[in-house]
Parts: sequence; C-alpha cells; structure tokens
Amino acid sequence: MAPVAAPRVRSPQWRLTLFRVLAVLLGLVYLPGALLMAAPWAPASMAKALPPLSPLIWAWSQAASPDSQRWTFALSASVDEAIAVILFCLALRPLTRPLLGQFLALALMVDLAANVPFVPGIIVGYSPLLLLLVAYPEPRRLFTPLWRGSIDRPLLVLAVVGGALLLPDAWLALQAQVRGADELAQNYAWASAVEHLCNLWLITLLAAFRQPGSTLLTLLFAACVLYLGVAAIAVPDNPGSWGLIGGAVAIAGGAAYLVITVWAWRRGSPLATR
Repeated sequence: MAPVAAPRVRSPQWRLTLFRVLAVLLGLVYLPGALLMAAPWAPASMAKALPPLSPLIWAWSQAASPDSQRWTFALSASVDEAIAVILFCLALRPLTRPLLGQFLALALMVDLAANVPFVPGIIVGYSPLLLLLVAYPEPRRLFTPLWRGSIDRPLLVLAVVGGALLLPDAWLALQAQVRGADELAQNYAWASAVEHLCNLWLITLLAAFRQPGSTLLTLLFAACVLYLGVAAIAVPDNPGSWGLIGGAVAIAGGAAYLVITVWAWRRGSPLATR
C-alpha cells in the first residue's frame, strides 16, 4: 500500500495579512525616494526643498555639496524603487513568488555587510526588513535552493557580464569608503554605492532562475540600467558615474534585457509568465 502524503499545512490567514501589511508599509517607506531619480537634472536647491519623506531624501538634504552626489543618489533611488516594486508585488502574492523574498533576504545581508562596518547603528534602520522576513508566512520556501529549477542561459550570461561590470565599481566604491578622504566617504555615500551596486547585480543574477517572479526581476533590472545609463550620460564627471561610454553600455544592456523578455513572450516561453 502506497504511503499517504501528509496534508500540506496552510499558513494562517492572520500571518498572511500581517506579512502583506508589513510589506506594503515598507514599500511606502521606499517609494518617496523616487523623487531623487531627478537628482542628475534637478537644481541643487531641490535637495533642501524636499520634505524628508524617506531616509534617502533626508540624506540628500543633509549633503553639504548635493551637486557632487547626483550620481550616487540617482543610483540609490533607482535600486530602492526596484525594491519598492518587489515589496508591493510580494504583498500581492507572497506565497507564489518566494524568489522575491529570497532576493530581499540576500539584499539584507548585502546591506548589512556594506554599511555596518562604517555605521554600526544603521542595523536599526534595517530591522523592519528583517521583521518582514521573519513574518514570511512559510519561511521554508525562502530556503529552497535556487538551482533546483531550470536556468535561462542567455540571462545567466548577461548576469555574468553584468557582474563583471558592476562588481569592480562596487570594489572601487568600497576602497573609497575605507580611505574616507572625501565628502562622499564622510557621508557614507560610497558605502551606499557598494550596497546598491551589489543589489543591482543580485537582481540580474536571480532573474536568470526560471521561477515565479523572475520576469519581474528582469524588467526591473532593465528599467534600472536604462535609467542609470541616461543618468550617467547626464552627469559623466560626477564621482562614481559610469560616464558617457558606461552610460551607453548600460542603455545597450537594458535594451538587451527587454529584447530577451519580449522574445520569450512571443515564443510562449514559461519565462514570460513568471
């Protein structure tokens, strides 16, 4: 007689509701930072004029020389908005897209590793994200190995190329923060750049795994690098900026991601529905 499978334990409704509420609230914290995506073009006076609706906006308002941080704030704002979208989508369907929760868990580790050595107290600022992960309705899903499913090889190749371009920038930013010789280091802007460059790479890496949520990550990465390419061209001489050539490469990379996603959709690939 074949063994009877144990019934699957469903997560209590109150826990689903709690997670959704926390995810939406945390997404709303990230959302106002979208205003800083105008940093490469906005007048310097905008830094003081904006109300402190988010930690990122408050940081820009406290910068002594906002002009020198147009690029770093544009980078931070774009990746933070991608995280806001991930939080809202996770709130909508928390159990069907555990890949998004796995990204948040990895991003939290990156955030702590990049910032705590320089600002130990910042760990308090990341406690809401930790609380959100603890509240995930079915925690075991967050520990499912990514490699159990199939891998989209073109996206994996692009992720490797993206890592080869993004991680050296993150390393240079880390060195600049350790030296602490300029205003950006004194404001911990270089540490923030390390955090957001690594998180941007995590988005493209996890997008290569064909799991629910992977298409969203692909589109978010494409949107981020297209925007950052334009921003880099707008402020090519800003500290950390990718410059004119790097901006053009970013725009080409973002377009490549969009082409791959549209191609998958046209051929009816499962990637397009995830």
